[in-house]
Amino acid sequence: EGHVIRVAGKGEEGHGGATGGDLFLTVRLAPHPDFKVRGADLHRELKLAVWSAVLGENVSVPTLDGMVTLRIPPGTQNGQVLRVRGRGLHNGPKGARGDLHVTIATRLPTRLTEEDRALWEKLKKGSHFSSSES
Repeated sequence: EGHVIRVAGKGEEGHGGATGGDLFLTVRLAPHPDFKVRGADLHRELKLAVWSAVLGENVSVPTLDGMVTLRIPPGTQNGQVLRVRGRGLHNGPKGARGDLHVTIATRLPTRLTEEDRALWEKLKKGSHFSSSES
């Protein structure tokens, strides 16, 4: 994004039949539906069920090169960012690749059965976490 490419002699003709000038192209990236670009790094959101964040698990995450396995550590918090090294954009023609930053978005259940509610109540009673903690 923002790199300028010079193409010598491919610009408009000069005045009075002089040779063509140079053509300058500025690179602009089209928006991607899944990734945001910041420099050579890519950023994306990953929606996780609450139990996946609490208990941890391995999940498949799409990258520009295909799927990779990302380890979600137990106790991962909503909004926490996990990094996948070297899965961003190339940083110039000979530069190293940027990273993929995955922001965790914990999904909470929206509909509970009576059994679900009882299980959540049981977890609440046995928890050392209070609702006033942040």
